[in-house]
Amino acid sequence: MIDQYSPGERVHVTASFAVDGVPTDPGTVTLKFQRPDGTTTTWEYGVDAGLDAGIGRTSAGLYFADIPVEDEGAWGYRFVGTSPAPGSAEGYFTVNSRISEPLEILLRPADYDAVRAMLGVERIDVDDDVIELPSFGPYIEARVKILVPDWESVAADSVLAPFLRAAVRYGVAAELAESYVKGGTVSLVHREEPRRNWSEWARIFWKRYEEALARVTTTGVPDDDYDLPQGLLSGPTRSRGTAPDWTGVYPPVWPE
Repeated sequence: MIDQYSPGERVHVTASFAVDGVPTDPGTVTLKFQRPDGTTTTWEYGVDAGLDAGIGRTSAGLYFADIPVEDEGAWGYRFVGTSPAPGSAEGYFTVNSRISEPLEILLRPADYDAVRAMLGVERIDVDDDVIELPSFGPYIEARVKILVPDWESVAADSVLAPFLRAAVRYGVAAELAESYVKGGTVSLVHREEPRRNWSEWARIFWKRYEEALARVTTTGVPDDDYDLPQGLLSGPTRSRGTAPDWTGVYPPVWPE
């Protein structure tokens, strides 16, 4: 999926360089990014620096930049490194003001707790303020509202509302998991072993998101062999020892 951001945000992008698998600094590192209108800006590590420009270095071979975005539309960027560690890394993202809309579906405290339960984390890991960031809760709600134009009437329907809310919960969980995989600011570090494959979990969350949406965009009536898995929305999290019978796998069962 292409990442989406709101106007006024700074988009964190990274690139890594190596020689035979060993992180190595290139001779020069540049970053060129292109705006929706086709104009471009190029930064060079160690040359362009300031509050609003410049490439940073985390460690050997690992570089980053925070691109300020204003214009709505598709953006692209490309890092280039030269010898002794030549290479490049590129990516794309979009800027959309719609994701700044206020939350209207994900309102109850139980919704936030459900997202944390899906991820197996606690408030100290993913606070309400994180869920309310434009790239997570508001972005997913905007997507759902586009796909379900009559979402307000659906939200008032006692049969359909749980599926609408579940779609948003799963979508937010998926975005948080993807953000962690891509090196974002979200902390989903788990202490249990084996550690989770967050790329796979994001895929599963997106699948559940699509299934929940299907309940409100088609007949709206669950099939006999598929019901909203309420057990996935609550239960033990990484509770730091308060659930001694927990095996370390959460949720216990994912229906296929």
